[in-house]
Amino acid sequence: MMDTFALKLTTAAVFVLAGAAGGRWQAGRLAERGKRLELIGGMRLFQSEIYYTHERLETVAGRLASACQGCASRLFLRFAEELAGGENRDTEELWSGAVSRALGKDTPLKPADLETLKSAGVRLGKDDIRGQCSYIEKTIKELEVRLGEARQDCG
Repeated sequence: MMDTFALKLTTAAVFVLAGAAGGRWQAGRLAERGKRLELIGGMRLFQSEIYYTHERLETVAGRLASACQGCASRLFLRFAEELAGGENRDTEELWSGAVSRALGKDTPLKPADLETLKSAGVRLGKDDIRGQCSYIEKTIKELEVRLGEARQDCG
C-alpha cells in the first residue's frame, strides 16, 4: 500500500516540477520577445541617420552596427554586409534577408513581429529621404504596438 502512495507522490512531484520548469521557460521567452522588440531605439537611430546625414545606407548601417547593442547591432551589421555584397539585388530584399538572418533563427519574436520589421525595407533606396523616413516611422509605431502586446503577455 505504501509503495503505491510513494509512486503517486513521486509522479505528482515530477509533474509539478515539469510544469514549473515549462512555465519558467515560456516566461523567459516572452520576456526575451520584449527585449528583442526594444530594437525600436535602433530603428529610431536609423531613421535619424538617414534623414540628417544623407549618407549611403551601407555607411549608415555600418555606423549603427557599432553604435547599437544586441539584436539591433546584429541587424545593422548584417544589413551592411548584405548591401556590400548584393550589388544587383533590391534593397528591400537585402533588408528582409538581413532581418531573417540576424533575428529569424530560434527567436522569441513572432512571425508577425518579423514581418513588421521587414516592412521597414519596402521604401529603402526607392524613395526620397522623407519617404524612407516616413515608412520607417510607420514600422516603429507598429513595433511599439507589438512591444506593448509583448509586455502585456508577460504580466
